[in-house]
Amino acid sequence: MERNTRNRFAGIVTALLLILLAACGGPAETKPSAAGNMTEGEQTYRVGETAMLFDIKATVNEVTKTGDYHQQILKDGTEFVLVKVTLENAGAETKRYHYASFKLLSSGSEPDLNVTALDNGEELHEGELSPGARVTGIIPFEHPKNDPVMKLQFKPNPMSERMIEFVLK
Repeated sequence: MERNTRNRFAGIVTALLLILLAACGGPAETKPSAAGNMTEGEQTYRVGETAMLFDIKATVNEVTKTGDYHQQILKDGTEFVLVKVTLENAGAETKRYHYASFKLLSSGSEPDLNVTALDNGEELHEGELSPGARVTGIIPFEHPKNDPVMKLQFKPNPMSERMIEFVLK
């Protein structure tokens, strides 16, 4: 009899766990591939368009390519890509931002190198945005010359796989 009770109890606990897992599942998250392609149904944005995720509005204002950026040294076959972005807090709580939330993807398997010049006041570094506040800054990357893929990913919440993607070419 005692064994029957244990089996019944284990069955009830298992059933409850399955129900809880099903209830907490939620919608599928976006997971990028190596080249930054998003799963079906997700929207990508272009320069000048505004996207919103986690109450943060993000706009890529301008993309500039250059061979010189604040005395930084380029690897052979690469160029600097300067991405000017604006972030705005559309929520009711203060939001943090950080330049490492942005990745520039090329046709290679790894994101492009994010470079920084510590003395450049135009760069987007890190900080907090009060409700309604906005910040604009440049995020510099080292990108392969003539690469057909140039996509910027913005992942404002490091605890989530959800992100915004901008096609820059």
